[in-house]
Amino acid sequence: MTDVGLVRSANEDSVWYDPEIELFIVADGMGGHAAGEEASRICIEEVSKYYREFLDGRDLQNCWREPDFLSSVQEALGTAIALANDAIYQCAQDNPEWEGMGTTVVAAAGCGEHVVIGHIGDSRVYRFDGKKWEPVTRDHSLLNHCLEIGWITKDQARFFPYKHIVLKAMGLNPGLEGDITITEKRAGDLFLLCSDGLSDLVNDFELNRTTHKTGTKDLEQLAAAFTDRALCGGGFDNITVLMFRIGDEG
Repeated sequence: MTDVGLVRSANEDSVWYDPEIELFIVADGMGGHAAGEEASRICIEEVSKYYREFLDGRDLQNCWREPDFLSSVQEALGTAIALANDAIYQCAQDNPEWEGMGTTVVAAAGCGEHVVIGHIGDSRVYRFDGKKWEPVTRDHSLLNHCLEIGWITKDQARFFPYKHIVLKAMGLNPGLEGDITITEKRAGDLFLLCSDGLSDLVNDFELNRTTHKTGTKDLEQLAAAFTDRALCGGGFDNITVLMFRIGDEG
């Protein structure tokens, strides 16, 4: 689910998913209306294209049993993000009016008993284990950097004036690589990919409270509830929510 919010005139977020190949992507563009939309579009297009080419011709039901397949997925997702970064950077070089265009990205790829996650920026992946949501990714933001080195506390973070400054974003420099995280699949677990239009306005406590109030049976209903919470919080940015559930068979 993606929503323009209550302040922006256009939606610079992009979302793409294909459960058959177990690939899920959210990108949050920046650099102004046209540039941000173009950056997130290129990101989604390039990441999904490369990853599908990587899987082309493979037996999707059994390829994850290959000894080196998990490391191959890690490499493929990392390469896909790096190629997308360079494509966005080149687009900005070719179109001076889009100078400074960029995007964040989170991409989750299922691989047998694992989920491989690649990300750049402050869009996030969360995991719900039936009790609470926990972040899987670490924001590449000034706020998170200040928290990690102890310059500010969690209580002070609520009033931090530079929340929207990202320290790493796709398209600003060539040769950029994303962070790759591997986590195990557990039957029944939910994964949430979102832009900061959700995470900036709906904290972990609100995520958990909304989830327990709404339930997890209908993910579309839960996505709508998350979006409503962000809108009630001001809807200052585009809001994108993408969820998937791990089935009994993984």
